[in-house]
Amino acid sequence: MNNLGLVLNHLGSSQAAFFGISFINTWVNQGNDHPATVFVQNVTDPCIPVHTAIMETSELMDFRGDIICTNVHQASQVLAMPNPSPKYLYLWDLEWRRDNKNFEYYMGVMRHPDLQLVSRSQSHSNLIDKYCNRKPVAIVDDFNFMELLNG
Repeated sequence: MNNLGLVLNHLGSSQAAFFGISFINTWVNQGNDHPATVFVQNVTDPCIPVHTAIMETSELMDFRGDIICTNVHQASQVLAMPNPSPKYLYLWDLEWRRDNKNFEYYMGVMRHPDLQLVSRSQSHSNLIDKYCNRKPVAIVDDFNFMELLNG
């Protein structure tokens, strides 16, 4: 296991921020030998305290470690960087359902061989598979990535 990076839109009041920060705090509090960093697109005050470093996504270029993205745009940015470690796209939200004009963009990211898709429920997994003809590698409820990352 490498260093761990979690990319969020923001740290403000949202389910994704709350569960993402809770996961990172648990990771840090368990005394993992591998540091964690939270990267954010929009800097805001966190909804709960964060027990590790917080950086803007522009700092991802220099990060070396496993990266968990939470939307397709973040994954697209991460795939363009020279990080050889595993990259996960945790599809917390099925964003493409609201944007049917960018099918090729979504397919290019979601079918990229260097990206591992992860869904948050079985129903999301089924929809992801039907949309891009690619099964997620795991179903992870509320950012509980411990087993996936340690396994």
